[in-house]
This record gives sequence, structure tokens and C-alpha cells, in this order.
Amino acid sequence: EGEKGSKKSKACVTVGIIGYPNVGKSSILNTLKRSRAVGVSPRPGFTTSLQEVVLDKSVRLIDSPGVVFDDSSDAGGGGKGGSLS
Repeated sequence: EGEKGSKKSKACVTVGIIGYPNVGKSSILNTLKRSRAVGVSPRPGFTTSLQEVVLDKSVRLIDSPGVVFDDSSDAGGGGKGGSLS
């Protein structure tokens, strides 16, 4: 059959966890990892930058800071005006 059929795919899936501040994004990541991979706090804005955690050899998780949309700067609903908090 040849070597092409016997090679395994080395693709890695990267999953980003995004959402509003203080809703449990980091806690979900820690639960999936089954360890304290990233810090958590009851204080909104604790996660200040993207954090990458390797779940296994084919899955990586990205924890992100909370996303807050400023309604006053985007009255037209064009999708711009989002800011990270």
C-alpha cells in the first residue's frame, strides 16, 4: 500500500477560550488540564495576556483575557470597537 497510508497526521488543534471577564475561562482550562495550569482569581481582569497550555500532543488551549465591547464607540454595530480588559 505504500508509506503514505501508514503515516500519522502530526496536526495540532489549537482551541481559544474567549468570553466576558470573570466568567470562568481560566477555570475551564484548568479543569480540562486537570491541574493548575493558569492562575485564577475572583477579581475581573486577572488574566492580562494570552496563555498557551498544551493539553496533549495534539491539542493546545489558549486562555485569553476577558473581552468587553464598548457600546458608545460602535453605535453602528459594525463589529469594531472591541477592547480587551
